[in-house]
This record gives sequence, structure tokens and C-alpha cells, in this order.
Amino acid sequence: LQWHLFLGKSGSGWMMNRLKDGSKFYYNTQTKDYKWSRPEDVVKDHGLLNKEEIQRVVSNVTAAHDREHLFMSNENLIVKIKATYRGYQARKSYKERLDFMKRQLPLILKIQSKWKMVLQKKKYRDRLK
Repeated sequence: LQWHLFLGKSGSGWMMNRLKDGSKFYYNTQTKDYKWSRPEDVVKDHGLLNKEEIQRVVSNVTAAHDREHLFMSNENLIVKIKATYRGYQARKSYKERLDFMKRQLPLILKIQSKWKMVLQKKKYRDRLK
């Protein structure tokens, strides 16, 4: 008998609720799942949850709904922040490479000139033979 009350009269377990802004959502008391659109197998059930359970479910769904709206309303700002940070990282990386090249350029030139000297000496010796 208790199980029959938990499932409701039809046994589908789905119940429709409204948020403060008037949005409807459907909650399944068996699977603890919720959907924003009416599932096909929904049959109206009455007397499924007590007041505390309804309040807990509505609070959880409202929090998820609010997080979704918060993200959607701040999406452009989040994209701008990400783009700004990526630009900062790219500029920093470029500056580090440029600084490395500036520090290493004198050594690079010395190595190149030494190598050219070695090659020229070898060519000169080969001509003398």
C-alpha cells in the first residue's frame, strides 16, 4: 500500500511542478530525474510527495535552473575573459622567445662565424693538396 502511494495512482512516478518564474518542470519520484519538457509517458499523479520532499526537489531544480541562466547571461563575458587571457599568454610566450633570441644572438653569431671559419680552412687545405 505504501509503494502504491509513492508511485501515485497511475504508477508513472512523474509529477509536474512550477518554479517561481512560472517555468514548468517534470520530476520522476522513482528515478529522481527531472525534465523541462513533458515526457511522453507522463500521466498525472496526485499525492506523490510530502511538503518537505516537494520543497527539496523544487530547491534543487531551481538551483540548477538559476545556474543555467547565470551561465547563459554571462556567456559573452566569459568568452571575452578567456580571449583576453589567451592573448596575454600568447604575448607573454612571444616576449619570452624574443628575449631568449636577444640573449642568445651574440653566441649564435660566434658559433656561426667559427663554423664558417672551420669550413673555409677545410676548403683551403683541400686546395693545397
